[in-house]
Amino acid sequence: MDADSASDRPLIQQMVVIHRVFRREFGLLPALIRGVAADDVERAKVVADHATHLLRFVHVHHSGEDEFLWPVLLERVEVEADLIRRMEDQHRHVAALLPRAQEQLPGWAAQPSPERGEELAATFEDIASVLGGHLGEEEEQILPLVETHLSVDEWARLGQHATGSMSPPDLMATLAAILEEADDDERAMFTAVLPPPVLTMFIEQAEPAYRKQMRQLRVGV
Repeated sequence: MDADSASDRPLIQQMVVIHRVFRREFGLLPALIRGVAADDVERAKVVADHATHLLRFVHVHHSGEDEFLWPVLLERVEVEADLIRRMEDQHRHVAALLPRAQEQLPGWAAQPSPERGEELAATFEDIASVLGGHLGEEEEQILPLVETHLSVDEWARLGQHATGSMSPPDLMATLAAILEEADDDERAMFTAVLPPPVLTMFIEQAEPAYRKQMRQLRVGV
């Protein structure tokens, strides 16, 4: 595919980079939770705030797919209807686990006992396990269909949904998380749409703040 034709297709690598965040962060969370000492409320709050942000991020990401991705593919790729419905079922499985984590987080953050910590860590292990299988199948089976059957504008609706669902600080933190392990081409995919003043603010303020926060969060992990 030449450069001109590639520019007319959705940039599906964007999804792969976002999935990288979910694998990394949900994979780290159980150890972060178990590493909080009993009654270390200050540290528990830091970890709980990070976990809460991740739960919002995965909810926004999946709700965007539910609204703007699956219906379009079901209309256009009848032969793959069973696959797409399986993706929807996997979303429902993840969605059923998120409230459990949301319910457990406040009690653990207020009183991070080993028992509460183990219960919460196990919930995030369940989320990571379900997400791991779902993300892999989505990358292997769904993204090639997206590249073939969705327009660039249709693909862009997922990003617009995320932008409209998060506060500006959450958006900046999420972008920094997405770009943490991005190569130069991947970074360009996400930053090209930012107005110059926003990009400058992100590079000079939001991204360094995120990196500092992650160094403090991941101590000992």
